Amino acid sequence: MIKKSDNIFSIIIPCRRISNFLLKKTLPAITSQSYPFYQIIIVTNQLKITKIPQVEIIKTDNTNPAHMRNLGAKKAKGPYLCFIDDDVYPSFNWLNNASRLLKLHPHKSAVCGPNLTPAKSSFSQKLSGCFWQSPLGAGQFYYRNLPAKSRLVNDFPSSNLIIKKSAFNQIKGFDCHFWPGEDTKLCHDLVYKLKKPILYHPSLTVYHQRRSFPQKHLLQLNRYATHRGFFVKYLPKTSKLPVYFLPSIFSLYQIMLMSLYIIKSPFNLLNQVLTLPFYLYAVLTVLNSLWLIKHRHPIIASILSIPVIIVSHFSYGIFFIIGLLKKDLLR
Repeated sequence: MIKKSDNIFSIIIPCRRISNFLLKKTLPAITSQSYPFYQIIIVTNQLKITKIPQVEIIKTDNTNPAHMRNLGAKKAKGPYLCFIDDDVYPSFNWLNNASRLLKLHPHKSAVCGPNLTPAKSSFSQKLSGCFWQSPLGAGQFYYRNLPAKSRLVNDFPSSNLIIKKSAFNQIKGFDCHFWPGEDTKLCHDLVYKLKKPILYHPSLTVYHQRRSFPQKHLLQLNRYATHRGFFVKYLPKTSKLPVYFLPSIFSLYQIMLMSLYIIKSPFNLLNQVLTLPFYLYAVLTVLNSLWLIKHRHPIIASILSIPVIIVSHFSYGIFFIIGLLKKDLLR
């Protein structure tokens, strides 16, 4: 719904195909918002599309989500650009809360909020959600997927990111050389080039459909890890953090333990000492599982989060190293 107002939010959704989730979850959640001034723009590769009420559709042959978002931003009629994905749907007061926060914090370049796992997700999707929403799974960044205290951030996913169009244009939008990682580059430029902070607030809630574990979850995670490893060299202010290196250190450690087992090294005092970190890690995964149960996650999924986290950390660690070794990630 668009009315004459200086407070229009242009909601931009990139997608290769217009899915049932987008039609049945995302769009109804947007059109039922408590805030009346918005514009919906879908940028898609799909050729044959029937008209969708209240939606402007832009077709493109380019499959790069960064290019799609930039294309949508050019068609935006409002001063605020809302970037979400086609597997996301916002809470009822999403735009209303965003409007309030942007008025309260006029010097912020953008606002963002948590991506929660939908209650009606499949079991394999809930397993992935347990990883992303737990302190041991996502590390210090679990607040991205679970409501937490308001804070300033320098990196946030574009699945729930609302940016002032003026700031977006100043940094020339998303960098199309990267996917995923285009949102990391965008946030870096807002905070460090434009010198305008990004505000995270728990009231800006959306629900994000997870990738099913193991295959789709690990494919997504590995792409993130590869780009994060590369960004250690390219964007050290946001990516050269100890938390990103820990999975790689632990992955190499696990490979060392497996090597000792394969060569049947004597279980002497040195080997006992070497296995202590693994036992400590095992205890942490159990405590993390109990934390998930305490925070009302499904009991079975919380228990199975133990192997999910171990496998995810190992996979992330290996692909992070691959990213570190790469000289270029241009697509």
